Amino acid sequence: MRKIILAAILLSFFLCYINYGKVGPEFIGELEYYLFTNIAETFTSMVSALIFIIMVVGQLMLLAEIIFKPNSARAITGILLHGIFVLLIFTVGLLSGSFIGILSTLPFIVLSIIYLLKFRKIRIDDDELLY
Repeated sequence: MRKIILAAILLSFFLCYINYGKVGPEFIGELEYYLFTNIAETFTSMVSALIFIIMVVGQLMLLAEIIFKPNSARAITGILLHGIFVLLIFTVGLLSGSFIGILSTLPFIVLSIIYLLKFRKIRIDDDELLY
């Protein structure tokens, strides 16, 4: 169940709709594809390089959580790294009145809340649990 929710969180992140200045309105998955294919242009600006690195690190954490042994701290960190961008898109959608932007972020937000409420235990040692 945990891996299915995490896979759904990762996929719902790619389906968040963003209105990006140069390229135009698109999904985050399309934007990342554009950044990967134009890697030389991506790292010309320090800000876009930092955003790109944060998104990739978050995705790798969620993928590692899906593939390898479960570690709640790694999953929560990946969700929080993606949550920064999703909440920013949600806020921009609210302020601009873009219903597509608001509705595209809701699956990620709802699935993240479900995951955090259901699997919020962080293992420090085998015997000790933190809530």
